[in-house]
Amino acid sequence: MKDESMAKQARIQGIYVGHRKAFDEMNQAFDKYQIKPVIDTIYSFEEAIEAYKHLSRGAFGKIVIRVEKK
Repeated sequence: MKDESMAKQARIQGIYVGHRKAFDEMNQAFDKYQIKPVIDTIYSFEEAIEAYKHLSRGAFGKIVIRVEKK
């Protein structure tokens, strides 16, 4: 018998991020006005679950998950 409980719990959520031109303009403004994001904590990819738990508790700044190519 197939366990369908996981399928019932799944949720897909999309976000609208805008167009490429707006992204480029935003990055130019960051450079021009020397705007730097506030980074709360940097996690390794292996610590991704802990990073999401931290995010759910609330963070002062950005939570970063570092993905490194080997």
